[in-house]
Amino acid sequence: MLSLGSLQARRKFRLNNPPSFMLKSTHNQEVCLRIALFTDVYYPLMTGVVTSVMQLREGLMALGHEVNVFTVRYKGFRVNEPGVYRYPNIPISFGKQKFGYGIVSARHVIKVLEESGVDLIHAHSEFALHFAARKAANRFKVPYVHTFHTMWGDYLHYIPGGVITPEMVKKLYRKRLALASAVVAPSVKAHNYVRGLFADIPISIIPNGINIDKFKNVEVTELLKADYRGRYGVASDERMILFVGRITPEKRVKELQKAVIPLLHSNPKYKMAFVGNGGDLEALKEVARAEGLTDQFIFPGFIEWKDIFGVFSIASVYATCSMSEVHPMTVIEALVCALPVVSRRDDSYVDQVIPGENGYLVDTDEELTSAIGGLLADENKLRAFSVRSKVLSQRFTAEGHVASMEKLYEQVIGAFPGRMALKDS
Repeated sequence: MLSLGSLQARRKFRLNNPPSFMLKSTHNQEVCLRIALFTDVYYPLMTGVVTSVMQLREGLMALGHEVNVFTVRYKGFRVNEPGVYRYPNIPISFGKQKFGYGIVSARHVIKVLEESGVDLIHAHSEFALHFAARKAANRFKVPYVHTFHTMWGDYLHYIPGGVITPEMVKKLYRKRLALASAVVAPSVKAHNYVRGLFADIPISIIPNGINIDKFKNVEVTELLKADYRGRYGVASDERMILFVGRITPEKRVKELQKAVIPLLHSNPKYKMAFVGNGGDLEALKEVARAEGLTDQFIFPGFIEWKDIFGVFSIASVYATCSMSEVHPMTVIEALVCALPVVSRRDDSYVDQVIPGENGYLVDTDEELTSAIGGLLADENKLRAFSVRSKVLSQRFTAEGHVASMEKLYEQVIGAFPGRMALKDS
């Protein structure tokens, strides 16, 4: 078990025997924690969870921490990644997005952590990798932190026969999180859900963040925009509505398409791009054909994360009516690219969309039509909302996310084996 005294002793040792990387934290303390991250999804799969975990690892290592990742392997992907340990998995499909239930060797996890040492376990999973995380925390008597990433109750349509109910999902969360030293909630929505399950677990609201320099790794010039317009068939005098994500029922993409169809019929200069893959993609294409709007609906499929900023750069408005989000990274990406955002009213968006400033939160799917249409028709409002989105994006940086997480780790370790003071933050 790591006490504050031993942590301070380690810091003193490291100051006198520094490694090759910097040890200065963002709040001006010398740090060196050994952290293990457990996640059911990781690169090359690209989801919001993957982006969050990868950026957390990179940021913590940049601050001088030692970080191991335990995750699953993917067929055909073989890369030597020091500090990343992958296990076989049973493939599970959500639409066309492939996940895997890891077949984790607890013996191997213990062996790795015995050799590297571990001060804190951070789980980003409620399934196989969660069990491995809990076993490791028990074995080494270190604190366990859990990030609440996913509203699994919104994914029950993938399980046939209605054999899993929302109440059963709540029971799963109660069992998984009961022994956590603290829970990380990326949004008010996640906080409220977890607090409804537990009265006695510390919950820290730490919003997701984006590594802006990595996301937009080149200057977005008019020449670059012209290149992307050419790729996707969007003329300079046309306005494109954008959605990025899985093309699946929980994202409510059919409802979004229905909401924008009247706009596309009303103005041939309006287009709508659904970027991503999923089980509802063919249905969206069929509706586009039936409505005679194949030239105005754009379906680029999956686009690599390193290129996705280009699609954002040629859009006029980002739109979503998904109600299954926790704190969507795609909306943060839209803000970074200075896009106004129109979404359904949901607590996952409340710190990302400020109504009347950088977009709108609407109460019905039908209201999406008028909100998006009003923005597209108002050049001055589009420009003002764009500026405000860019400013708001500074709330959601990877650096800020990592700094907040680092502070939480130190608070959790300082209170262990008890829990930190119960004060939601």
